[in-house]
Amino acid sequence: MALNHRKDDYVMSEILFNLPISKYPALIQMEELNEIYTRIYAIYENHSERVKDWSMISWAKLDVSGLKVEADE
Repeated sequence: MALNHRKDDYVMSEILFNLPISKYPALIQMEELNEIYTRIYAIYENHSERVKDWSMISWAKLDVSGLKVEADE
């Protein structure tokens, strides 16, 4: 991620000038939140794709128990 790369540059600069190395707590928190949001979005995206697929199936051929299993997953 670009933020991590930038943090690495700052740390290398701090090392170069013999400064105390910063921990960047805000960046760590943002990375954790970003990972959570990425997982949530992946679930949303997967579900949206499945709904699109299901909408193309004829109602006569619809397997309701299979839909329930997929939705639960």
